[in-house]
Amino acid sequence: MRASNERIKELTERMEKDKTDVERFKKENEKLIHEDMQISENYEKLKITVKGSDERNGKSYNENVHLSRVLQAKEREINQHLDEIANLKLQFQEAKIENERINLKLNSYSSANFVLQHLVPKPIGKNKAGEDVYSDGMGVGYHQVPPPVLNNFSKKQSGLVNED
Repeated sequence: MRASNERIKELTERMEKDKTDVERFKKENEKLIHEDMQISENYEKLKITVKGSDERNGKSYNENVHLSRVLQAKEREINQHLDEIANLKLQFQEAKIENERINLKLNSYSSANFVLQHLVPKPIGKNKAGEDVYSDGMGVGYHQVPPPVLNNFSKKQSGLVNED
């Protein structure tokens, strides 16, 4: 019996130890359940944050695509304006050259006018026949003269050619 009492005592001690182990496991289980709930809540919050971030990234991507297209259109416009400016500069240079050419012609006409005004005598009045009279007293300044005779030269005769 003594062995049985010792066995009962041993089993009772073991049962008490197992009860403490069960209580400890229950507390640890409750603690783990609580941690699992917190992790689940944090996971849900993280999912919402990631979803919002993905939506913002999608919007940002679409905005970037739109802005890239706008930028390309603006670059094309700028290049067109630069081409127009280059063409206008070329036209301006051509107009400048033409203006210079006209000014040279005008200056040559002015020189010719100066010659005409200072070298060609001016009429000082009219005679009875209505012709201009000049200061040198010569009467009419210009006289009608027949045109010069053309082809008034003789052909060279060469002894090498026989013209019959």
